[in-house]
Amino acid sequence: MTEGNSCLPSGKSSEPVPCKDEQYYFEDGTVFLVNGWLFRIPRMMLQLESEVFRGMFTMPAGHGELQTVEGIRDNNPISLPDVSDTDFRRLLAYLYPMTTDYTNFTVSWGHEAWMSILRVSDRFMMENIKQKAIASINKLDDFPTPVERIHNGTKYHLPWVRQGYKQLVIRPMPLTAEEGHALGMETTVRVAEARERFVRERNRLSGPQRSSTSPSVYEWPGSSGYYPDGPSSRFAPQRSWTRPASTPHNLKDSLEAVEIILDEVFGNTIPQRPAGTAPLNVASRYPQERVVFANYDDEDDY
Repeated sequence: MTEGNSCLPSGKSSEPVPCKDEQYYFEDGTVFLVNGWLFRIPRMMLQLESEVFRGMFTMPAGHGELQTVEGIRDNNPISLPDVSDTDFRRLLAYLYPMTTDYTNFTVSWGHEAWMSILRVSDRFMMENIKQKAIASINKLDDFPTPVERIHNGTKYHLPWVRQGYKQLVIRPMPLTAEEGHALGMETTVRVAEARERFVRERNRLSGPQRSSTSPSVYEWPGSSGYYPDGPSSRFAPQRSWTRPASTPHNLKDSLEAVEIILDEVFGNTIPQRPAGTAPLNVASRYPQERVVFANYDDEDDY
């Protein structure tokens, strides 16, 4: 492996030349240019895993054109535009692990590492690696936000779209302005409708359990952040309720209800739940004792 890099200006030119990657620039291989970095790697694994690279490497060179074939020299690399060097480096870490423990070398990889693998494997049609990334992301179940789950599901794995909307519907916190902007007006309105219908259906299944003393404000996490003058400036009178802690049957019914509500509100705009499958228990990520909503006796909005 060649050490160092060559990011300094070359000769009389003031333009810096691409940097040689410190880990993935080998003595032999095909040269790639990714976001200003040069990678020189054996083509075998790329060719085996990727339809794109397989087609690229099997294109014959014309007679006397060897000097102009991309990927042979640093000054004429194969350019991979719109690919992050971080994502490409993580793909190479997967394809060319610097270890003999081929079974466990990815055990410590987190959500973002697998998202890198997913992005670049989707880009270059590496179906086996893409499915491995999706399975690993599902196992970690660590999307930062429901909206990010939805957006990545739209690009890479449609079941995540439905899961993301389900999280938005059952969680106690309302949509933020940032989430509304990211989702768009029509989708935000649909989410609000689904949330309202879900709360009402859950109330019907479980029934409210009033607290023994009426609190001065709603028991809504972070409510002061939404109303600087206090929740009482929006809701009056102040009453709260929580779903009883031990109602497993009703919880199951509520999760089934949200599946039906999603189908009715979103229709064919989101993936349908496969027939015969149980609802994904997204609610397990939110402790039930904190699922507290505003009073609905007077049909208030939230």
